[in-house]
Amino acid sequence: MSGQKILICDDDVNMSKMTQFLLKKDGFVVTHVADGMNLVEVVKQDPPSVILLDLALPNKDGYQILQELKADEATAGIPVIVMSGYEKPEYVDGAIRLGANDYVVKPFKVEALREKIGRILNP
Repeated sequence: MSGQKILICDDDVNMSKMTQFLLKKDGFVVTHVADGMNLVEVVKQDPPSVILLDLALPNKDGYQILQELKADEATAGIPVIVMSGYEKPEYVDGAIRLGANDYVVKPFKVEALREKIGRILNP
């Protein structure tokens, strides 16, 4: 897994910093954006191995971003793990229906996130 790129899209600065720190310790190259307005373009310019996407974002929510990513041929194949504080089944089901590969509820256990990323990167 070392050296693979992960892009975090989350407006929660503390959550993002903690997640970046933990993933960098695991050898990932981690980038972060706090707003999803231009996420598709950012992803096209420097495609990550996995995107960690929050649902509650300013300007454009994670569902809209997920739809855009999956509708664009250049980004449709990039795995997305939704990281959200929304834990009701309808939120999880909605994200999976739109193409998310997995879903983790914040606050999450680091081991759970590592396991989900590992399952995607090493099927």
